[in-house]
Formats: sequence, C-alpha cells, structure tokens
Amino acid sequence: MANVLTDISGDTATATANVVATHRLTNPVGSPLWTVGGTYHVRLTRTGGRWAIEALTLKVAWTDGNPDIMTRAAAAGEGAA
Repeated sequence: MANVLTDISGDTATATANVVATHRLTNPVGSPLWTVGGTYHVRLTRTGGRWAIEALTLKVAWTDGNPDIMTRAAAAGEGAA
C-alpha cells in the first residue's frame, strides 16, 4: 500500500490507499500468480479510544495473471476444515 490519504471528522474517518497485491498458488494449470492493482477505500469509527474498520472496499483498476488461483485456494480451504 502507498499514498495513504485520511480525512478525520470527530469519531469517523475515511482513508484511501493505492494497493498492489500479488497472490501466489502453485497449481497444475496456468500461471501460479495473480496480481491486482487498485485503490482501497476504508471507513473507520473511533469507539473507546480505538479506531475500528467499519467498511473496506477495493476498487480494482487492473489485474494480471491467473485469477483462477483464487477459486482453487478457496476450494482447498473448504477441504481443510
């Protein structure tokens, strides 16, 4: 994450940040990598002196690689229970 911008108003705040996330999963079909770039939009609330994330949204600007690794990872996680 980079270029974090915040706006605080009392006990609420918003933040935005540029993000690039590379995901890796070895698999038998296609590339083991999937990279996503975009912007996080975060809404926060202060309660009891601590900030908590109320909402987090990723606005995807671009992707590269094999998005199927996310489906494979989720399926592997379901089988691990």
